[in-house]
Amino acid sequence: MYYLSLLFIAFTLMVVYKNPKSRTSWFICLVILGWFCSPYGFVLYLDKNNIYSLFINRYFNLPYSWWNQIALMNVAQVNLIRVMNFGILLFVYAFACYAIAFTCAGHDRKNLKRYMLLLLVPILEMVIYDPVAYKKIYLLLIAGDPPLLSFHQFDTVIKVVYDVTRFVNIGYLLGAVALLVNYLNHRTHIPFVRNYTAFVLLGFIPVITLFLLTFFWAPKELMAVSALADYVSFNVVDLSEKDWLFLILRYFGFIAFPIIIYATWKLSAVEAYYRKQESHITKSINIAHLGARVFSHALKNQLISIQGEAEYLQSKLQGQEDLLESAQTILSTCDQVIERLNELYDRFKSIDVDLRPAGLITPVSEAVQSFQRTLPPRIAFDYAFPEVNPAVFLDCKHLKEAITVILNNALDAIGQGEGSITVRITNHDNWSVIAIADTGVGMTPEQQKHVFEPFYTTKSSSRNWGIGLSYVHKIILAHHGKIFVESAPGQGSTFTIILPVIV
Repeated sequence: MYYLSLLFIAFTLMVVYKNPKSRTSWFICLVILGWFCSPYGFVLYLDKNNIYSLFINRYFNLPYSWWNQIALMNVAQVNLIRVMNFGILLFVYAFACYAIAFTCAGHDRKNLKRYMLLLLVPILEMVIYDPVAYKKIYLLLIAGDPPLLSFHQFDTVIKVVYDVTRFVNIGYLLGAVALLVNYLNHRTHIPFVRNYTAFVLLGFIPVITLFLLTFFWAPKELMAVSALADYVSFNVVDLSEKDWLFLILRYFGFIAFPIIIYATWKLSAVEAYYRKQESHITKSINIAHLGARVFSHALKNQLISIQGEAEYLQSKLQGQEDLLESAQTILSTCDQVIERLNELYDRFKSIDVDLRPAGLITPVSEAVQSFQRTLPPRIAFDYAFPEVNPAVFLDCKHLKEAITVILNNALDAIGQGEGSITVRITNHDNWSVIAIADTGVGMTPEQQKHVFEPFYTTKSSSRNWGIGLSYVHKIILAHHGKIFVESAPGQGSTFTIILPVIV
């Protein structure tokens, strides 16, 4: 158990190190503090009873030198009970708060009220199960003249309180897990959030299970008071009939903590993947910007020279209709290429994004209506927007253009056959999600890796230069959002955009 605790500490510190400013990181720190205090307070308390060295060795696997030092420590049993209870209640409270901070990010005022409300029960339990407080309450109710309660009545009340507090503590932990599971179920369409939440659950569920197996009985009143003799004795935690528990914990630990380590590695891998992907795409766009400037400048100069020669030929070929038509074709082609070069340059130059608070539905609706007017009858088109128009910091012009690019790509992916395109806007806590799906040819996993890179295209048309989706990616990042694609060959594609709403 000792070594397993060290692994959990390493796991927690790794997560905190990656995001030290978030509330979830601080609550993880409290979770690890509770995890550390509860078992080692329990070890010291068992040592004071002088009969559990075998069990402690089997369960915690403490080195013999450590055990000797613990046995010689002069710590009052009252304080050991306090340390153990503090660790147990801190673990329970901190994990419940972690689940709230994770699933309700951005609702700071509401969350603060929730944290304070949840804190009332652990504080009350610390008082109820504090040995000194318990002694004073016992003497007040039992030793009075006349006594306010009989011993039997007092014992009944204590048992009821114990059952209620144990039920509440377990409820805190199971409620926290339920929050994370519900959060995961409602975000299956957002890959980054889905993966992050899944690995958080994968890491913490074994830890909670191990904690509940260890301290299913706690906190518990471990002191007996004699009102007549004014004598206090400390109860022994009976573990003699729970050999099965030690067997389960020993092997369960070997299963649980590798899962935690695996979850930690996967969580880091998920975050690193998206950071690397965005960094790679951003670098590609910056390089493409420089290349586009040089390429378009040099090519436009050549095209202007060709246009000049074609205009000269026009002036000399009056009356020769066939040759004049060829010269006109040259001029027209040059104009189209120059227009495309200007579009290429505009897409990669520094874009001025003017973010202002506005309803997200407005630019999306404009893009949808404009796209729908030119849509052929063979394409089924459907869209659904929420009743509440989420407020987002956005640039309506650029976001409308980005949505239009995705819609046009969806139409191209369907080709000349029949198909359908759907647009959905949904709201989830502090995120607004735009999902654009088509029933086109789809993409392979390799194509999906490069789909946002400049000049990468899966289309054979000479008019497609592979700059549209890289522009979209740049615009979405400028809105502090993320864009993902999910696709499979022959099963269409879904582009998902998530944008932070104004809370």
